[in-house]
Amino acid sequence: MEHEPISPKLISQVRLFIDEKLPEIIKMRISKRPRRYATKNHFLHLGMQMWSNDWYLYESPKTRVSDWADITFGVFRNEHGNVEFAVKVMRDAKGMTQTPDKRPEHSVYEGLVPLPLFCQPILFILVILVAKRAFRDYETIEELLDLIPPDGEMYPLQWRESVVDMPFFESISAKAPSGKIENASAFSKRFQGLGFRSGYPRPPTVHDFRAIGLYLVDKLYSAAGRMKYAGQKDSTTFINHYMPNITADGQGSYFGTEARSLVIDLFMSLTLPRNPKLAQSLPAEKRHEFENTQEYIDLEEQITTLSGKKYVDSAKLRKGLYDQRRKLSDKELRKGQKLQPNKLAPGGVEIAALEGHHRTIFGRTRFLMPERDRLASSLLEVTPLRSPVGLAALRDLVALYLKETEIEVRPSLEPEKCSCSTIAGEQKPTRPGPGSTKTACSWKHIYDCYKTDRIAEHGFAELCFHCHNWIFDELEWEHHCQAHLDS
Repeated sequence: MEHEPISPKLISQVRLFIDEKLPEIIKMRISKRPRRYATKNHFLHLGMQMWSNDWYLYESPKTRVSDWADITFGVFRNEHGNVEFAVKVMRDAKGMTQTPDKRPEHSVYEGLVPLPLFCQPILFILVILVAKRAFRDYETIEELLDLIPPDGEMYPLQWRESVVDMPFFESISAKAPSGKIENASAFSKRFQGLGFRSGYPRPPTVHDFRAIGLYLVDKLYSAAGRMKYAGQKDSTTFINHYMPNITADGQGSYFGTEARSLVIDLFMSLTLPRNPKLAQSLPAEKRHEFENTQEYIDLEEQITTLSGKKYVDSAKLRKGLYDQRRKLSDKELRKGQKLQPNKLAPGGVEIAALEGHHRTIFGRTRFLMPERDRLASSLLEVTPLRSPVGLAALRDLVALYLKETEIEVRPSLEPEKCSCSTIAGEQKPTRPGPGSTKTACSWKHIYDCYKTDRIAEHGFAELCFHCHNWIFDELEWEHHCQAHLDS
């Protein structure tokens, strides 16, 4: 059945409505988000937060190593005749799942110029391979370091049969079955959290690092080389979606002075501004205002109503309400972070910001994590991987990767202090890690359990987390705290 054509006037009115009115009604963006570029400085800030000041404890210690790290691993002699490790990585680029022969391949190596150890990706790849005992013919770090390849040739290391079908980056979730590959959304969520903790109100994404990487590759290689590296089939993709809008020094060109790239590079880094004093929690006044909003009060009332309920869906409903409350709190914090002042320190020198208890946590607790304590300084060293410092960092990273928890023993909160037990009299399991056969202790549970027992016995109990002593007298506790304050 044929219809009359739509009148040009109606088409014009609908188009005008879509262009001008509809975006306001549905809160739709009227333009694409400006391209952001995560430069080397952004990478350094994230790395220093991750390894030298991060107060966040991951569910599994291997996450810290994996997040920083079809693979071919080889050893060769470099341009100076020195032995060097290298890895060829194949990437499943967009639209290439069914064409593996077209997938881009990338090389990662030790390098000729020393960099801070946390800037050497081969280190973290090697850690995972050694921890997984992935090499068929070599098991120890010492055996790998003793390899002397033939001149002018790459000597490939063969994989152990048992690891061939295993994912390189395994899921660290306690809910995931052993051997399940880590998904992109889980990594992106952790990466975003690291960005917030590093001082970025709008944290960089993997795509922001990709954008600056393609820009730098384009300056050094041909268009064909850049397209192959990026896994792009259309030559206009880079120009339309990745190339910065500021690429030339017009002022220098006009006046005939030396062209400058520094100003352009610094303006690109400003697409991801950083506040080293970025708040990690709401200030007390803002928190009070937030908790007295009607939306928050309504959520609290619903949670209170469901507390103690035994019907089937009550736990699920409570969890949903807790998630809503957390998202609401996060939204309020992000809003405050974007409005937070960011004044430059006198003299232009960035002073280490210690506002908020978060930034002091690692400094106070690093002695409980010997590997992370050493890595906090060793990974910042500008040194080759094969140097004494580099090899010590390699061994510490392997040990960290193999741990069940980042803190295995907490002085004065040893597992035996927990009075909870099974029928067999064994320690009650509390927080098993992914694929774990051991028990990871909950320090909060042990603290509460032991404190309850001691209060029942002595009438008072408190733990001094500074010197790891339990005090069982209230007056003695006051004198003990005052002594710490006086010193």
